[in-house]
This record gives sequence, C-alpha cells and structure tokens, in this order.
Amino acid sequence: MKTLETLALLTALVTCHVAAASAQVVGSGQLRGQLSFAVKKCGTDRGRAEVGIAVAPDGTWTAGSGEGLPLSGTSQPLGTSGRKLALAFDPQSAADFAAQQADEIGLACRVSGVVIDSAAPTRFTLALNPKRTRATLVVVYKLVGSAGGKPGKATFKLRASGRWTPA
Repeated sequence: MKTLETLALLTALVTCHVAAASAQVVGSGQLRGQLSFAVKKCGTDRGRAEVGIAVAPDGTWTAGSGEGLPLSGTSQPLGTSGRKLALAFDPQSAADFAAQQADEIGLACRVSGVVIDSAAPTRFTLALNPKRTRATLVVVYKLVGSAGGKPGKATFKLRASGRWTPA
C-alpha cells in the first residue's frame, strides 16, 4: 500500500510541476524576425516575418500574421527553467499549414498540383528570457511531397523575437 501512495504522490507532484511550468509562459507577444523557405532543386525565398502569438493558461496557443490563416495548437513545457515550450499544431492547423506550404512551393517553383505527403517539425519552440519580458519563436519544418509526379523536399524556417507581455 505504501508503494501505491508514494506513486500517487509522485504523479501529483509531476502534474503540478508541468502545469506550473506551462502557466509561467502564459501571455502574448508581437514577434518580428526572418523567414526562409527552401525548395530542393527550385530555390530559396527569404523575407521578414511578423507573428502575433498568445499562450493560454491551459497550454493552448494561437498565432497569426497579416498573411495566411491563424494557426493554433498545444504546448508542453520543455526543460526545467519554466521558460520554454515545445509547440505542436492542432489537426486543423497542421492541415492549414501544409496547404499554405504547398501553395508557396507551387508559386516558388511555378508548378501546380503540389501534394505534401509529410510535414514534420525539427524544431517548434517558444522561449522566454529570464525576466520573461522577451520571447523567441523558432519554427523549422521539413516537408516531403511531390509536384507533377516528381518527388521533392522543402524546408520552412522562421525565427522571430520581440516583447512578451505575461498574462
């Protein structure tokens, strides 16, 4: 019986720690930075990006820019500082993101019928500075698909930072 009580206590402590770490990142920011989109055998497009992002107490987040659809998803604490989150798209936003990237590939390569078979993040994080006054969003996605029956790969990268307002 003692082992079960100890296990229950440890589970409760871990749950509280995860909730507390997520709650410490609650807030919003308007972040500015660089965006690059590279399509193998087609070229690279670079530009400036501006993203508004908000993290709710339940760990969900929403983000948007002047271009494209608003995106949203969930977050998990990353590390022990309580200042970094691993982000993930919800299913609808994952589909919207892939569709936006298919459109970008089509424009960049002057092809139609682009199909994204997989879109996998290699890095998707939001991190706050120690004072929790600035945030940095890093998004790196590897995309695999085809256009006109020819297979191809692309990489989407975004790094943006700016003032963070805790909620």
